[in-house]
Amino acid sequence: MSAVRVASHSLPLLRVAAHVRHLPKLQWAARTAPRVLAGLEGTREAEWRAEAVAWTGTSVAVVMVVHRSDSRRLVVKIPATAEGSVSLKRQALALSAIARDPRLGDWEAALPWTVHEAVVAGRYYCVEEAVPGVQTARLLLRSGHPSALLDASARIINGLHSRTSRERRVDDTAIEAWVMRPLRRLQRFALTRRRCPELLASAERLGDELTGSFLGRTMRLSWIHGDYWAGNVLAWSAGARITGIIDWDQAESEQLRLHDLLHLYLYARCVRRAEELGTIVIEALRDGVPEVIGVPAGVIDGWTDGVACRSSLLLYWLRHVTLFLDSDGHRDNRSWLQNNVEKVLLHV
Repeated sequence: MSAVRVASHSLPLLRVAAHVRHLPKLQWAARTAPRVLAGLEGTREAEWRAEAVAWTGTSVAVVMVVHRSDSRRLVVKIPATAEGSVSLKRQALALSAIARDPRLGDWEAALPWTVHEAVVAGRYYCVEEAVPGVQTARLLLRSGHPSALLDASARIINGLHSRTSRERRVDDTAIEAWVMRPLRRLQRFALTRRRCPELLASAERLGDELTGSFLGRTMRLSWIHGDYWAGNVLAWSAGARITGIIDWDQAESEQLRLHDLLHLYLYARCVRRAEELGTIVIEALRDGVPEVIGVPAGVIDGWTDGVACRSSLLLYWLRHVTLFLDSDGHRDNRSWLQNNVEKVLLHV
């Protein structure tokens, strides 16, 4: 997930996305990336210019580098932590598997293919092809008709889902992976909170509800992006034509498409209303998912293979929060933990 952008007078040509405490790392990455590309291509360092730099939620400095003469763009990603390295390597493996999948040969989405991996100053890094377009999160804030952008985003990711889909009966192995394992992480979190008994009771109810809703059902499993929100979907600024999808480090095969589609629409509401995801999830639990995200119940039934909206929403939320519960910027963020984890769990 992207961080909030802040200005930097020390880097006048760069858009810096990170808290001030990450600024030295971003400055170092912005200086290093052109040198890396010059070495790879046998050119002069002065031929490359760092155009933008961002800091991700997985502690990776992302530098957009432009060749001064032919305007070619490449993205250099340099992690600052072991967690960031794991994230980058996980994305490279996922994209490699997607590239090899013959079912996806005619899928039209542009992806950030990895063109080089190596080590600089003792740190793993990778170079990716730049994907054209503007983050649809920015376009959503300007658009009077966000549904066109969201529907276009849903259509393109459905190309991934439908091409790699197969039916499978949800068995105990799937329940262990989807419900019980993340639930145990949530229970460990509950043990650290003041309202521990209530949270543990809610976690037990959650496990019972999700097991009862999914076990034994036949559902469609496919590749998913895994963090499919408007910040990771690119489009041309004019019109709703999607140009590409970035940040594949949470991608998984043999997963439920509801994770991508619910996240897309729920998080769009967060972006437009500047609210926490947990607030939107609680609202959807109270008022109904179709009413909150503005998608007909029949369409959502197609996403969930007929599983009740409430149970599907809770399974999505459980996967999402436990993916980020131990990540930099989340595990030590008391506001995020309270608003996105604790408050939602108490509403189960």
